[in-house]
Formats: sequence, structure tokens, C-alpha cells
Amino acid sequence: MRQLRHPLSGSVYEVEDALVRVTRQNGQSGLFNPDGTWVSGDKFSPDPHVCLWVGGPQLPSRHQVAMQSKETGEDLFVPTSGYVASSGGKQ
Repeated sequence: MRQLRHPLSGSVYEVEDALVRVTRQNGQSGLFNPDGTWVSGDKFSPDPHVCLWVGGPQLPSRHQVAMQSKETGEDLFVPTSGYVASSGGKQ
């Protein structure tokens, strides 16, 4: 189960049946969607960024992607933004 303690508030964010349970230090607890909207329980405002980070889609690690590209022979790290790092010189 994915779980994270908020570094500032101390609230605990954990995934529960595709929802995020947020438990505050004062004992209040509520269920929220990954976008931070209230579903049930105590009604308060959680950190929507942490809700999304804990309850949103989990991307594969670079290691998992590298292993997959090694198996399939495809380069899965193709830049899509068009950004090219420069050497600091004028263009």
C-alpha cells in the first residue's frame, strides 16, 4: 500500500480502494479522490498535490523502462518536447 506522511502537516496519505485516505494528526480522517475532492468521512481540505502523487497513476521507474526497451529493442526515452540541451554557447 502506498503511504506518505506530509512533511509540513504530518497528515498521513494512503491509497484505499482507488481513493486516498487522509488522516490528520488530530484524528480526523476522510476519503478523497486523487484530485483532492472529498468523498466521505470528515470534511477538510487535503493537499491536492499529495493526493495526486499518492493516489494517481504510478509511472514505471527508469529501470523498468530500460529493461522493457532492452527486451523489445525499442528506445522508449524519446524526447517529445523538442528540448535540446545546449553547451551554453550562443545559438
